[in-house]
Amino acid sequence: MRTTYLVAVVAGLAACSAPKVPAVSVDEMLADPVLLQSVIDRCEANPGRAAADIECGNARLAVEKKGAAEDAEKAGKKQAEFEQMRAARRAADDRRQQEAESKKKPFDPYSTPVNPDPVPEKP
Repeated sequence: MRTTYLVAVVAGLAACSAPKVPAVSVDEMLADPVLLQSVIDRCEANPGRAAADIECGNARLAVEKKGAAEDAEKAGKKQAEFEQMRAARRAADDRRQQEAESKKKPFDPYSTPVNPDPVPEKP
């Protein structure tokens, strides 16, 4: 009887324990910067527990993903800026070349001498 009573008490206590809250995912942290910052602050406050905590690991991954996304965005902006500058430079070079070509006198075969001055031969 005692064993039955003890099993019933243990089962009752196990049933009354608080349900485990699932860890916050990386995507949820990326979507909510306030949540991400609060998890990071909690992990920095207790570094011993942070090594084994799933949410702390997810927070580190979220920070890395966020940093990688920002780096990719910066690289894209730099590339677009470079392309704009290159296009402007090419347009300026083309204009200069066209201006230089327009200043040259066109070749007129009717006004050039038939027999240009011969080059003196060396004795």
